Amino acid sequence: TSEPLPLLKLLALQGTLCAATLIGLLGAHALRTEFARVKRLVQSLEMKAGELQRAEAAQHQLNLELESRVEARTAELSLALEQLKRTQSDLVQSEKLAALGSMVAGIAHELNTPVGNVLMVASSLAAHQQDFERQMETGLTRTALRDFLASVHDVTSLMDRNLQRIANIVSTFKQVAVDQTSSKRRRSGTS
Repeated sequence: TSEPLPLLKLLALQGTLCAATLIGLLGAHALRTEFARVKRLVQSLEMKAGELQRAEAAQHQLNLELESRVEARTAELSLALEQLKRTQSDLVQSEKLAALGSMVAGIAHELNTPVGNVLMVASSLAAHQQDFERQMETGLTRTALRDFLASVHDVTSLMDRNLQRIANIVSTFKQVAVDQTSSKRRRSGTS
């Protein structure tokens, strides 16, 4: 009589089945819940990846635009430098051949270009400053700040080169005037 009664065995078996079913249901529910959480995480990651790709594409486009602007400005500055070199060479030749009066007219003409460039660049800088101040009132972005600083750098560099050019022209004029005066004194002293 150590063997349990069949009814007790049946009840024990039913209890075990109920417990296993309950554990299975709880496990399935937990698995569905975890699957839904993982699915939400995947969707969130996909959204973040899309945002990152859009941000990278926008950054790439900004870089391309910046490179294009730099190339255009470099070309403009190269042309201006070539023109200044040609002008300087022409000025040296005309200084050798012309009288002091025509040299003064030539020097005044040569000063007009860099002075005009400086005035034009200064007014451009003022316009950039006004745009920048407006942007500061509405919310300044890093890109706007970088663009403004880049334009300030370009403008000051161009102004510096033009002011150096003006100083060089004035210095050359003084030297030629001194050389011509010395040459005239030598010629009048030998005749």
